Amino acid sequence: DYAVKKLSALIGHDVTSYAVIDASGIAKIASLKADITVDIPYDAKFLNPDFSIIPESQRSEEHYITVKAGKVTLSEINAAGIFESSRNSEKTDYSFQQSMSLSILKQICSDTKFTTDLVAQKKLHSAFDTNLDYNDFSELSRLIFSYATAKQNVISYPTSKDYSSADSVVPDWDKGIGMIEEACG
Repeated sequence: DYAVKKLSALIGHDVTSYAVIDASGIAKIASLKADITVDIPYDAKFLNPDFSIIPESQRSEEHYITVKAGKVTLSEINAAGIFESSRNSEKTDYSFQQSMSLSILKQICSDTKFTTDLVAQKKLHSAFDTNLDYNDFSELSRLIFSYATAKQNVISYPTSKDYSSADSVVPDWDKGIGMIEEACG
């Protein structure tokens, strides 16, 4: 698979599975779990999806939604717009997208609904572009959602350095899954 080969070369490790999400996938997730919140560092202005058929040249301020900076509950309406927003409308804010994605992932992985509700689990799977078929995803769900069923309230996933900035780290999923597998026996 082309994506697996490219991803493996990019990170320097063999990758067998991947899951990628875009703004429409973020909106799908927001529709599955009504209490997902994120902190946005700046006001997010985006086109109200109800007006997406209006040509850009005919749009006015009333066609846009502005969400103020701070803690925001995501919805099917605002999730994609917030995800694609940036301080500077001409430049994508990848660090914000990464932070928002990780926050959403942590909240999803903390919800026991996705370990028991197979319909919700299937909808969650469909939100991602992934090479895992649903059966493999379902098989791995015990590990993916162990965050929700752990006896601890807080699990600290191991992190590795992300050199995009001096103080940025990203989850070390391989090590985290290994620790979970070891703990589960």
